[in-house]
Amino acid sequence: MSLNNSFRRIWRVAASVAPYLRDWTLALLFLGIAADALCTGLARLNEARAMAANDLNAANKAVFLAPTDPEAYRSRAAVLLKHSRVDQAVRDAERAVRLNPRDYALWVDLANALQQRGDDATHAYREATRLAPEYPDVRWSFGKYLLHIGRTKDAFAEFRQGSTNSPELFLQAAELAWAASNGDAQFVVQAANPRTNKEWCALSAFLVRHGKTQEATANLRGVQCLTEQDRVSLVVELIASEHFKDAQIIWLSGRSNQVDDAVEGRITDGGFDHPVLVDDAGFGWQFQQHEKSITATLDLQNPRAGTQSLRLDWKGESVPETPVVDQLVLVNPGSRYQLTFTARAGQLITGGLPYVEVRQATGNVTQSVKTGAALARSQPIAGSSGWQEYSVDFETGNAEAIYIVIRRESCPEQLCPIFGSAWFDDFNLTRLF
Repeated sequence: MSLNNSFRRIWRVAASVAPYLRDWTLALLFLGIAADALCTGLARLNEARAMAANDLNAANKAVFLAPTDPEAYRSRAAVLLKHSRVDQAVRDAERAVRLNPRDYALWVDLANALQQRGDDATHAYREATRLAPEYPDVRWSFGKYLLHIGRTKDAFAEFRQGSTNSPELFLQAAELAWAASNGDAQFVVQAANPRTNKEWCALSAFLVRHGKTQEATANLRGVQCLTEQDRVSLVVELIASEHFKDAQIIWLSGRSNQVDDAVEGRITDGGFDHPVLVDDAGFGWQFQQHEKSITATLDLQNPRAGTQSLRLDWKGESVPETPVVDQLVLVNPGSRYQLTFTARAGQLITGGLPYVEVRQATGNVTQSVKTGAALARSQPIAGSSGWQEYSVDFETGNAEAIYIVIRRESCPEQLCPIFGSAWFDDFNLTRLF
């Protein structure tokens, strides 16, 4: 429909309602309102066409049809930028702001146009953040601009404001700080400026992923923030990367609600007097549960010391190389230790008896059993109704942690079933020098 035909239809409508209005003046007023609405509608159609196809002619028509509409100038400014006509885009963006100075989005567009022209866009961004202080995208855009022009401190102040209610933006700000400082962990902490326990935890996990485990652990001191799931994940990640001391600090924080120093040479619950937590990755006793023919329980009957002992029951086939029970323990490199424990067995029938082994720790116990250096092993646990004392001496070499592993010997034959029970108690580790 042409513009002239549209006006003719509006005029006929106005004429038809004039008798009811009883005054041609009102009819003409109605005609003016309708014509203005029509022009605005047509302008909107041209704005949409201009934005969709970068059509400058459509953008010009939108401004012609609605010369007092800031959206028309906003659309044309966007198209002009895509046509690299930056000076004209800035003029249109400025006109849009003059028509509606309380629209933060128009100020952001003006800032973008000024930035592309190489002008100072600080005032425009500042006005946008004043009008929309709670909008993280506005502060994020302002921060990136400030970072671009070298105002690093001000940039991260804007990032901090923008990420207050957005964990995703908080970590993005940490990434920007990491890149801007070439991996300076202290700068990242200062720039990200965590305020809540959740943010401290998120930043610590970020630093762990970037290899700054000591800094991550230091950040968590005095911060009771980790959920059980987060704590376990962080411990597993630290162990996998062989940062054993940091892993123990985080692991201990889940037991005392505070972050203690790491302790070398300490076996956790060597007498099995406390309940064993299943799937508690870290420095307690770990029961491998995938072997259905093996059952591990805490036995109250006839312990060697304390109130309980560990009982293992075998009922058929099991893989000799698989650890049955293990514990990760910190040690001092270049030292000599003595591991002592007591054990007894009841009618074990097998070609591969159980024993205790000490191995240099790597990322996890399965990997350590395959690739970690074997430091020492005990005598096999043979059939005996009474408790027997066992002693194993070993040197740590360059190891910072070891695995104490209860496992079985390999059998001469391919099939290696085992039937019977064995009890273990009173594990202790002493540093000799």
